[in-house]
Formats: sequence, C-alpha cells, structure tokens
Amino acid sequence: MITPSKRTRSQGSDRDRNALPRKVARLEDVDVSLADPSDMAQSTSMRPTFNAIGTSGTVANVAGHYIEGDFYNVVQEGASGLQQGVGEIQEAVKLIHDEQKKRDINNWMAAPDTSPNYKSAREKHQQGTGSWLVDGYIFRGWKDFPDSVLWLHGGRDSSAIENVKQTCRNKGSFGYAYFFFDGTSAQSKLATHESLIRSLIMQFSDRLDGIHPALASLYAAEDNGRHQPLINSLEGTLLELVKSFPSAYIIVDALDECAEQRRLLKWIQSITLQTSGILHLLVTSRLEPDIKNSLRSLPKFQEIDVANWRASNNILDYINARLAEVDGWTEHQKKLVRAALSRGADGVFRWVAVQFDELLAERCLSTSELEQRLMSLPKDLYEAYMKIIKRSPRSADAIRFLQWIIFGQQEFTAEELAEVALINFGNGGDALPFCDSRKRYSCPDDVLRACSGLVVGVKMRYGPRKGLVTIRLAHFSVKEFLLSTEISLGTTHSIHTDECLSHSVLAQTCLAYLLQFNKPRSITEENIGSFPLAMYVSEHCVFQVQQSTRGKGITPTLKWLIEHLVVLDSSHTLINWVRLRGSYRRLGETISFGSHIELENDARPLYYASRIGLIPLVEHCINRGADIDALGGDWGTALQAASHEEHLAVCKLLLEKGANVNATVSESKYATALQAASHVGHLEICQLLLEQGADVNAITGGNYGTALRAALYEDEFEICQLLLEQGADVNAAGENFRTPLQEASSRGLFEICELLLEHGADVNLTAKFRSLDVFC
Repeated sequence: MITPSKRTRSQGSDRDRNALPRKVARLEDVDVSLADPSDMAQSTSMRPTFNAIGTSGTVANVAGHYIEGDFYNVVQEGASGLQQGVGEIQEAVKLIHDEQKKRDINNWMAAPDTSPNYKSAREKHQQGTGSWLVDGYIFRGWKDFPDSVLWLHGGRDSSAIENVKQTCRNKGSFGYAYFFFDGTSAQSKLATHESLIRSLIMQFSDRLDGIHPALASLYAAEDNGRHQPLINSLEGTLLELVKSFPSAYIIVDALDECAEQRRLLKWIQSITLQTSGILHLLVTSRLEPDIKNSLRSLPKFQEIDVANWRASNNILDYINARLAEVDGWTEHQKKLVRAALSRGADGVFRWVAVQFDELLAERCLSTSELEQRLMSLPKDLYEAYMKIIKRSPRSADAIRFLQWIIFGQQEFTAEELAEVALINFGNGGDALPFCDSRKRYSCPDDVLRACSGLVVGVKMRYGPRKGLVTIRLAHFSVKEFLLSTEISLGTTHSIHTDECLSHSVLAQTCLAYLLQFNKPRSITEENIGSFPLAMYVSEHCVFQVQQSTRGKGITPTLKWLIEHLVVLDSSHTLINWVRLRGSYRRLGETISFGSHIELENDARPLYYASRIGLIPLVEHCINRGADIDALGGDWGTALQAASHEEHLAVCKLLLEKGANVNATVSESKYATALQAASHVGHLEICQLLLEQGADVNAITGGNYGTALRAALYEDEFEICQLLLEQGADVNAAGENFRTPLQEASSRGLFEICELLLEHGADVNLTAKFRSLDVFC
C-alpha cells in the first residue's frame, strides 16, 4: 500500500518493497528542468549523450554525476562510490519519467478545478460566523469518528472545509478532498457526478506520494489515456485511493445542484458502506425530499438545520459586519436597517445580501425615505428578484443576458454579453432579427448594471480564459427563479423563460450575428477585435440550433434565418463562418484569414453547410438542386468535409441523397471521405462509409495514399483494426509512400505494428524503405 505522506530527499533511500518509489528528489535537486522536455534539451545541448535500447538521450549533472558517450560512463564528483552514483542517476531519471506520467494522467483526467468556488466562499465569509458549526459537538463528533455522515441543510458554511484542511495538515497521513457543485450555467463542468469523482480522484492523488497503483492501472487499462474510462471504473479507482489513507474526509457542497442527483445519491450509499473505519463524509444541500430520504437511511447519520442553528446569531453577525462597512448611514439609520433585515430574513442569508445590495445601490437621502424603503421590502427571494428586473430600465436586455449566462456553452465577459444587445428582435411580424449597431452599449460594464443584484463579475483563475473577468449568476436561486412556473403566469410571464425558449433566443442571436459577415472582407485580422462574440457564435451556433429544435421542430423565424445564410448562391457568410471556426480552434495562435479564403472561393454553399454541420441548411441546399458531389474547398466534396468535421448526421443525409461514397479528389489532403474519417478517428463514420460501399483499398493520392495509412498516421488503433477486418491490404503503399508497417515503425507505434504483423504485414517489403531500416 502506498504511503500517504510525502518524503524529503534525505528520506528517499528507505523504500517499502511493496510500494511505488517515493519522491526522493525534487526538481531543484537536479540540474534538469522537468517543466518542458525542450528545456532539458537546451540545458544539455553541449553535454554528452547516452544510447539505450536504440534511443539516444542526454542527462547532465544529475545529482553531481554525468552520463556521456554511447555507453554508460559515470564520473562521480565526490568521494562516494560508483554504485551509489548510478543509483542516484537512475532515481533521478525515474523521477523525470514519473513526473511526466503524472502530468499525462492529470491532463487525461481533466478534473475541474473547484478551488475558485471555495476561495469565493471564503472571501465572502464574515470572520467568526462559522464558529457555531466547527465548535459544535455534532461537527466535532463527525470529524473524530469515521464512518460518519453529516448533512447540513438550509445553508452552507466554508468554515468546515478550512477546519478539516487544518486537521489534515496537523496529521500528515490524513487525506481530504472537497467539491462545490455549481448548477448556475448549462456548460458548467461543476454540475455532473463524473466531474465530482474525477476531482476527488486527483485531489486524493495529489496528497499521496508517487502514482497510486489504482490510478496507474486505470490509465493503462484505457490504452494509456487514448480512451476515457466508464464512471464505474472511476468510482472504483476513487474507492482504492480513499482506502490508502488511515482517515479520509470528503466534503460535497450544494448536492442539490448536481444534474445527476440520483446517480450521486447511489454513489454516496455505496462508498459509505465500502470504507469502514476510514471515511468521514459531509454534504450540504437544501432540504429536498429525495436527498432527505436517501441520506437518512445511512448508518451513523446526523444532520444540522443550518437555518435554525445560525438564523438569529449568524445572520445578525453578518448584518453587523456589513453595516460596519457602510459610512453613509447614521447610527440610528443602521439600527433601522438592522431591525428590518433581521425581522425579514427568515434564516435566508441570500435575501439579506440582496437587500443590502439594493439599499446601497440606491442610497436614501433621508431617514424618512429609508423608513419607506424598509417598510416595502420584498417578502421572499423571488419577490426580491422580480422587483430587481421590473425596476431595471433595460429589463429585456437583462433577461436575454441571463439566458446566455445560464444556457450558453462558456462563461462570458461583459464585452461578449454586450454584443447580445445588438440583436434587434423587433416587435414580431415578418421581420427577422438583425444586428442593429444603434443598440450597442457604449460601456460593456453596463451589462452588470442591467443585471444588478442578479450577477457578479468573477476573475478566472485557471483555464484558457485565465485572468479574464466573466459574468456569473450571483446565486443558483436566480436560475431557479427564471425557470419557475410560479412566475410564468399573470403579469410576470414576460420574465419567465425555459430551456427550449432560451436556446431558441441564443440560436437566433447567433445566426443574426453571423449574417452581418456577408461580404468577402466583412471580418479580418484587423477588425476581429470589434466583434467579441464572433468566436463563440462560430463554434456553438450549430449546437444552439440543435437544442432549440429538439423535440419541437424548427420555427419559421429560425428557418428563415438559416436560409438567409445563402442568398443568390453567395457563400460569403458561410466562408467567413468556416474561417472563424478555424480561428476559434487555434485560439491563442496568430489568427490568419488571408490565404484560406482564396483557396475556398470556388466551393458551393452545400460544401460549407456540410463542413459546418448545419443540417437544416444542408437540406435547404439539396432541395434547391445543389450538385451533391461538386468539387471545391480544402476537403474536396461535401461528404469529405462532413467526414473530416465528424458530422455523422450530415454524412448519413448526404449518402441518403445519393452522394458518391468513393468520390476522389487526389489534390485535397484526403482523397476520399474514408481517408478523412480514418485520419480524424471517427469510428461510426468509417463504419457508415464502409457499409455504403466505400473502397477500403482505394489508392487515391492525397497526403496519405490509403485509408489505413491515414488512420495509423494519427495512431488510431481501432480504425486500423476495423479497416483490416474489412479487407484493407496490409502491405498497400502507393506511389511515393511507405508501407503501413514502415510508417508505424518510424513513428514507434508498437501496438499498431503488432496488429499489422498479425494481419500478415511483410517486414521485408521494399516499397520505399525496409521496415527494419526505418525503425532502427
């Protein structure tokens, strides 16, 4: 069993025979940077090399020793013996390998970072308001005795996590992990059960020395990260990690915001039964029947009604803390506010926070005015939200912004959301939504003012948008309010929204935004900064259309917008859309539009519609009589474009309408659709094309010659296996190409080499190179 405690370098020589090697050296102990392999190459470029198993490499000044020449020649600098020097070098080299593998596993797991939610909670925490919980006998008992489950409902308190973290620091062998569910937006990775499990795995793994055997086995079982594991496998791995500690704490916040609540509750039942003597589990949520019934069935279960425990004292502490920050009120006015908010809170912190924000946003000029405001406070949270929206002079924009925040597929900056206000939906009738520059906000921060009290700006601390300030819902209850049936009737029905309606609004906005790029130079490197929402709509418009038509069909407005993408056979809007999609996928690199558009000017609208994957537009083009096998564009034909972009439904539609499955364009990167699908590794499209008669042995040019070579070029093992089972010639090369075995050998693809040899690959074939020559 792996030891949970991390060792220093001086302890490293002592090693448990049954454990993985502990970390015996740190990066600062060796003259080698592990952050990037290129750094090592630069730091050792003038040093000797070694050769082992056919691979040359350089290790310089590792623990005071050198490896040089084409054989091991270890020069020790000091009085220690040769054997010790070799051992330390081997230890350091293994450390390099283990650190790289840990990075690979970390990237493969892609666990969401929940720490920003925790940090945000701690920043809002008022000093001393959590002592009632952590000093109470119920919490102390939960912390001291394993197999215990504690449920906090009616509120939450970040003090529990801070207290557990301190306990585990004091007892170095204890493990802890926490997770904040966040259901405030549709794209949130913090709303799924699988995200919880992945996050807990990586947190516990980070508190162990080395790579835990269970995690290493999981990674190996999934072809060293080429595939993703099933949720049951992830749960099993987490269980083994928890069992590695003498005592382990898991804290799960906002369980009610999990999108897969039933699966989560089932997992809680399971893990508490399988971790006898180890696990301490704390969860927070609202008092919901399903959660209550599931948790109360657990042994050693206790619960705390947070609202009742802290209602009087803690809310009053919070009110006093907020009042202490206000300079503009007299002591008498503060007393009035304290009394009114304490009286109306009913244990709901969020209601108190909203009232404070509202009172401070519009300061009362006199005590009389303040008294009037306090007498008309909303009776509950929903009424508070309703007053905020109704009072806003830009309430229609505010609702649209909230729809984007909740159902968009990323978090948005104020600049991006401000672009949403550009779309003029008119007053109904036959008018199509369009971009109206007169509606542009002069200051993007006005988005926050339009939604004041309902949203907050949060600085991103990780990911590709690190450093940007994005707009989020201030609280999960804002989403519940907008989607509630309670406001769908009467005078408040205009505020209500639902998922389908919201996706329809987003889809129409995306299409209207794209339709402004209807000329060859509508969007360029020079002006792309003037269109902050362009990248998003280019990547997610198709998804928004799909979501808005799910189960209800396409609306007339959406249909007209889609058809307007193609006017008099002009493809300019579609060309610009394709170029933007390419730029989105290369975000962070230099955006280049120039040469790309010239190469694709001759392609027809059907080609671009297929490449984008917008089925209603593909159908529209076909119904207008488009040549389904017309040549043009980077990928040659509409079917090849759809295959390359992995649009299975579009491929099916094109084949149903008579597309030639073996159409060949030798000048394009992929000469056939099967080559394109094989190279990108889409198994279902490859199966579809083969079922429809694709020639598995077509030697047609392109960059790869055959589908088999296209697949192995990207190490697509399953595709290679499928093609060989369907009769692909294992030795086919084509003019100016290596054989599949030669190509796989040169790339070090051992498993594919084995697969090719099992299917009769000739190792002595002299197509261009001998396989062994290439490999050696």
